[in-house]
Amino acid sequence: AEQRRQKMIIYNKHISKWLTRKRVLLLTAFFSALLLGAAMYLFSQQNKWLELDYAKQTELEQQQDRFDDLFLSIQSAESAGRGYAATGNKLFVEKFKVHIASIQSEYKELKEGQNRKNSGLDPTLFLEFDQLVQAKINFMQQITKLCDEDNSEEALSLLATARGVELTDSILKINEATNSAINKRQKEAETNFNSINSRNNNLAYAGILAAILLIVVVIYFLIKEINKANKISIELARSKEHFSVTLNSINEGLITTGKNGEIMYMNPAAEKLTGWEYKDARYRPLTKVYNVVNEETGKPFNNIVSRIITERKTIELENNTLLYKKNSEQIIISNNGSPLMDANGSVEGAVLVFNDITEKKKLTDELKSSEKQYRNLFEQASDVIFIYSFDGVIHEFNDIICDISGYTKEEFSKLTFADILVGEMIISTEKYEAILAGQSVTLYRQFKTKAGAILDMEIKTKLLDDGRVLGFGRDVTERNRNEKEIKSINERYEILTKATSDTIWDWDVENDSILYNNGITEMFGYKTTQVDAIGDWWKSNIHPDDIEIVSKTVNDVFKNKQQTFQLEYRFRCANNTYKYIFDRAFVVYSTEGLPIRMIGAMQDVTKETEHEKNMAIAIIAAQEKEKLELGMELHDNVNQLLSATLLYLGMAIKSNKDGVNVTATLKECTGYINEAINDIRNLSHRLTPYSKEEVTLKEMLEWLTEPMQKTSQFEIKLEVDDFKITAIEADIQNNLYRIVQEQLNNIVKHAKAQKVEIKLQLDNDYVILTVTDDGIGFNRELIQEGIGLENIRRRTDMHAGNMTLTTSPNNGCQLVITLPLGAAD
Repeated sequence: AEQRRQKMIIYNKHISKWLTRKRVLLLTAFFSALLLGAAMYLFSQQNKWLELDYAKQTELEQQQDRFDDLFLSIQSAESAGRGYAATGNKLFVEKFKVHIASIQSEYKELKEGQNRKNSGLDPTLFLEFDQLVQAKINFMQQITKLCDEDNSEEALSLLATARGVELTDSILKINEATNSAINKRQKEAETNFNSINSRNNNLAYAGILAAILLIVVVIYFLIKEINKANKISIELARSKEHFSVTLNSINEGLITTGKNGEIMYMNPAAEKLTGWEYKDARYRPLTKVYNVVNEETGKPFNNIVSRIITERKTIELENNTLLYKKNSEQIIISNNGSPLMDANGSVEGAVLVFNDITEKKKLTDELKSSEKQYRNLFEQASDVIFIYSFDGVIHEFNDIICDISGYTKEEFSKLTFADILVGEMIISTEKYEAILAGQSVTLYRQFKTKAGAILDMEIKTKLLDDGRVLGFGRDVTERNRNEKEIKSINERYEILTKATSDTIWDWDVENDSILYNNGITEMFGYKTTQVDAIGDWWKSNIHPDDIEIVSKTVNDVFKNKQQTFQLEYRFRCANNTYKYIFDRAFVVYSTEGLPIRMIGAMQDVTKETEHEKNMAIAIIAAQEKEKLELGMELHDNVNQLLSATLLYLGMAIKSNKDGVNVTATLKECTGYINEAINDIRNLSHRLTPYSKEEVTLKEMLEWLTEPMQKTSQFEIKLEVDDFKITAIEADIQNNLYRIVQEQLNNIVKHAKAQKVEIKLQLDNDYVILTVTDDGIGFNRELIQEGIGLENIRRRTDMHAGNMTLTTSPNNGCQLVITLPLGAAD
């Protein structure tokens, strides 16, 4: 049965081998060629048959034509005999002879054709025809002979007998029958020709079509085979390249040998490890290149290849193997060898794989030393270190836990977590899964000391590879106590912030984070979501005119390491109005002298500031009233007296009663008096800028600038919008006048300008004053603002306005004052 099974396997292999795709394709191609050849053969045979059939039909047509020609020749010969018998004219005899010769010649050809297979006449009919033709020829020769013997009457009488007519009729019938037979034969031949031609054509076309289809199928599968072969070739090339790259890329050395131990291949790693190049080591004995000895004994190993071939299995050599490189350098290697088998299972050689473990062994030795050091560190660590399992068993611990708990090492080694923990050893599912996932998890537990005291422990745990848990514990009892105290302090701080109406703020300078109490909402109207806990938010809400001085003050405080300071500035509310703030702060510094924390209280002093502002307005108003009265006094009294003096002096000049020439003196007095009048007028204009019942602000500004243009070195351009006097409150107009006056004085004293431009315009609910000069300007960082600019700023603040000063060296100066309009009529 086993033999039969083996025979069946061999038979199936032969069948499978024979029925391979390539053989099937070749057989199909061969069969296609046979079909195509058969079709071509049918076409060639059909052409030959067509030629024969065409020749046959042509001969039938020729035979029919000969019969017709023979019959015509018989009729012509008979007509010539009658003519000769009737007239005796020898000319008819010649024609008769010619026709007789034609009859004999045509008959001879007919007879030759009859003897061939292609004859269309029935042999019996042709025999009868032969007899009739011979009889007709003999009958015609008798007529001719009688005519030659001048026996014309007998010749004519012979012609007139029934014999001649019967012969002619019989030949005619034979001719008709012959034509009918030939026509029938031709029709049969034509029908047969068409049938055979159609059948042969169909067979040939079917064969060609089948051959073409088979050829297309063969070509299709051949293309697939070619593509498959190409794909296999590409895959083989890739595999070969991958195999080559793999062998050349691996760090392990690899050597293959033949049966006798000769080296057949070495990868680059083997070249590097042995110091031999492949081209030099090829075909050399393995022991020459792969020179290994026992590291401990120094003795060489038995022939590795012989052992592999003999034992036919993988051989693991000792890891304490020394390999001598070509340059006599020694390295420690790990190695193994395996047999190389062919398809039949025969050993064809061996493959050796080895690796340099010199550094690895060095690391192993170092690890042993490190482990010793680890044990020392384990014992000397300041934190509690222990290794435990989830069931509470403590496997290892250091001495610190004994110092903390009061147990001896021997006593603690007998304890479990259940003995020293307060409460049960339970952790949350989330933390348990995190530990199992290899994450570091911090646990907080309370431990009982031997004396019964309770310790708060912070334990950082990590899962070890063996399933146990490594824990680092720290006594945080004191820290927790401090945190509780800090929490209590913070709670008192919260109560304090709620008890005051000020806005308390706490600024973490290091992290730029500010916390506010509810005062930020109650005092300024901000919602909690609107407050950003960063320093930039606080700075962004400081009035633009105050931010510079605030920033400078804070920087100076930090620089000088002041602990307390106070500020006054304007802070924006949620409705975009500003409040005047008195801010007091305390600064905490680090040991390095850096600010780390500031705590302050913002107090709303808007009402006080407004009161001071109103007081300043009242004072200025009183001063302006006093100046008004002074100006009116100068204008009404002094000016009138001087004018009267001028009148009397003029009269004195005219009278000149004493004859003394006082003209020059009096003229000089007149000039002085005129000059005094002009000065007094200018002074009165400056002290009394205007009376809104009499003149407009534009007129007063013109009176202010007119004398300056005459006496100063610059040109003044004045542009004032047209508006009613009542459009701007009198106090605002008065301050605008004074601001222009103050700035022009500054320009005269410092600017060295050539041109000055003054613009006064209304923009919705604001009045805007702009004074621009092209003077030398100044650096605001290096030169502080003088009394003149301070007075301008104070007058601007009186009306809650905004002052902007733009200047730089050699670029002139521009002053812009924006004041909100009051409820003027």
